[in-house]
Amino acid sequence: MVARPGNTRERMGAGIAELLRGSWRPLPFQTEGEAESWRMLLPELTPPLLATGCGPLAWRRLWETDLAATAEAGELRQAYRMHALRSAAQEGELARVAGALSEAGVEPLLLKGWGVAQHYAEPHLRPYGDLDFLVTSELSETARRTVDGVARLRCPVELHQRFNFPSDRSHAELLGRSSTVACGAVTLRIPAPEDHLRLLALHMLSHGAWRPLWLCDIAALLEGAGEAFDWDLCLSGDARLTGWVEASVLLARDLLGLERGRLPKRLASRALPSWVAISVLRQWGRGTGSSTRESLRLGDLVRRPRDVVDELALRLRNPIEATVERRLAFDRSSPLSAVVAATVVRGLSWLCDGTQIAN
Repeated sequence: MVARPGNTRERMGAGIAELLRGSWRPLPFQTEGEAESWRMLLPELTPPLLATGCGPLAWRRLWETDLAATAEAGELRQAYRMHALRSAAQEGELARVAGALSEAGVEPLLLKGWGVAQHYAEPHLRPYGDLDFLVTSELSETARRTVDGVARLRCPVELHQRFNFPSDRSHAELLGRSSTVACGAVTLRIPAPEDHLRLLALHMLSHGAWRPLWLCDIAALLEGAGEAFDWDLCLSGDARLTGWVEASVLLARDLLGLERGRLPKRLASRALPSWVAISVLRQWGRGTGSSTRESLRLGDLVRRPRDVVDELALRLRNPIEATVERRLAFDRSSPLSAVVAATVVRGLSWLCDGTQIAN
């Protein structure tokens, strides 16, 4: 993917994509002279790489190149070391929480984070900030009391009764196809790879795909699952959501070098409209997601009219977010109508409720 030279964020996003290409593998793919092409961009790429948790992966691509001695690579190396130490501590906390829940009669599903990190060549290459568990509504209060009773927890625990993104998989379905894995002295239940990939893809797109690590997750899980991966199961369900999952897989192929041999025939030669990858690259070049600061009241804006532009910018959706919010397909030739519609809807919602949080 070659970015157009006139767009700085797009150019930076393309640099990040090239640097992370295959970085989850035991032996990251690297072509002769590739590292040298990163030399000029590395000072610009390092801040967004660190901000999005991709420092360890980037260091792994650089540690055997001449760039390993640069100051920027030193920052990435420190992130690698820090996350290796943090990963060990978080795994201990995960085992404590899972053990406490099991004793309380709660068997949750662990989503994202540690579960998908097991598909990376080194699990600490995939940092995570919290522990996401899916629990039944009947046991949610028991689970909450149990988690609150675990002493000295430094890794936040998120207990979910439902998904905060579109999904067509019920808790019962996920649980029925799930498997157990060992974590220290306890066992954890995680979704089947086919279900997990679908959930990862829908979560990523619902958040505008702003974090490169999420696309690395998809590639790492698919390559780690091997030949046993059941594409018919993964792509079954709501046709619209299946189209979104397929778009995510194609992005992993086009931007991060996901092995084409892992794809089913229906996807192997399929192409996405160019705006999809461009939108993702621009988000990566930005290095952050949407703002979550509290929105101003209309009365405040009357007194501070200069802030109107900032408030409107908060509601401007990127094409990925807009497509998901409007529940449209990613094979559309242009995202403009979706962006306009999603932005107008959020703007009208703000006008009706001046205290709404922009997220």
